[in-house]
Amino acid sequence: MSKLQYKSSTLAAMRQWPSPLLVVLLSALIGSPASSAEAAVDPLFADDAPLELTLNAPIRAITRDRAAEPEDRPARLGYTDAAGNEIWLDIGLRARGKSRRDKEACQFPPLRVNIKTKQAAKSIFMHQDKLKLVTHCKKSSRYSQYLLLEYQTYKILNLLTDNSYKVRFVRVNYLDGDKDLGTFSGFFIEHKNRLAKRINRKVAEPISIEGGQLENEYTSIAELFQLMIGNTDFSFVKGPQGDVCCHNIVLYEDNGKFQPIPYDFDATGLVNPPYAAPNEALRLSSVTKRLYRGFCRSDEVFKNASDQFQTKKAAIYELFSENENMGLTKRTGDKAKKYLDGFYAIIENPKQIDRKISKKCRSA
Repeated sequence: MSKLQYKSSTLAAMRQWPSPLLVVLLSALIGSPASSAEAAVDPLFADDAPLELTLNAPIRAITRDRAAEPEDRPARLGYTDAAGNEIWLDIGLRARGKSRRDKEACQFPPLRVNIKTKQAAKSIFMHQDKLKLVTHCKKSSRYSQYLLLEYQTYKILNLLTDNSYKVRFVRVNYLDGDKDLGTFSGFFIEHKNRLAKRINRKVAEPISIEGGQLENEYTSIAELFQLMIGNTDFSFVKGPQGDVCCHNIVLYEDNGKFQPIPYDFDATGLVNPPYAAPNEALRLSSVTKRLYRGFCRSDEVFKNASDQFQTKKAAIYELFSENENMGLTKRTGDKAKKYLDGFYAIIENPKQIDRKISKKCRSA
């Protein structure tokens, strides 16, 4: 591998150590379950079962609100708990996001749910405050499949590392006063501050960072993950002009090193909705075309990251098996697995690694 230059003998030396110590150290580096044991997962994200909700809000007014910073509107969120009790919470609700708030792209915007933490203290929403709710965009079954693919994309990263955003699939019955607007799929995304507490790190927002400030082991997994799902709409080291670092990434800092934890996976090759388009500067004909945008890594670091994807391959593919509880169709699942085949064809072939990764990687 011409550009995956060997920069450290650390991992090679670790192979000579007793295996239990190796497991602990690698767990700390890549964010395996051992690194997340200090803080439990919040109740909302501790279960994968679909959660049935009712949301009564001025939905039509929220949908029409195109302000850059919309104000919260009063709303009510309800569900039935495990004991059969009907629980209602007073919340604030507003539209959020950028591309999906474009009425040409989506009829229905993503939402931000502002929960009153004291009121939610004994509910499934305990510890939650401002939650992102990914919504259906449009009413057609086609768009429900896009949403499910994005949900499963988060679940892929959860399989690879605990240092990733937890998600919870929901079915929401939307009411606007007395008018029933229908029931649609969606999912909540763990708040960045709750993730920080769970992995015992700090959220960092520098203006920019250097590639050398990123943790090698974790970042290598994140870089290969972006290649796997066909994502080029991100930056690990800087944000949009005039904004803090980073783009579709949150940095988590510990002892001067950063883990770049990604989010927002709709405009990827794996999901491939009609509104997704590649950055013109990258000269890609479609978001389904893969381009490695990571930094160059030592052979050893790259191999350890690649091995993680190989180890989890069967479990990753299983995510896309037909799931009657959520509605992902066999056709959608088969298409997703075929797209993932293209990634594994790269990392399982030394010539492809050299051509698609080694010769494309960036110097730190």
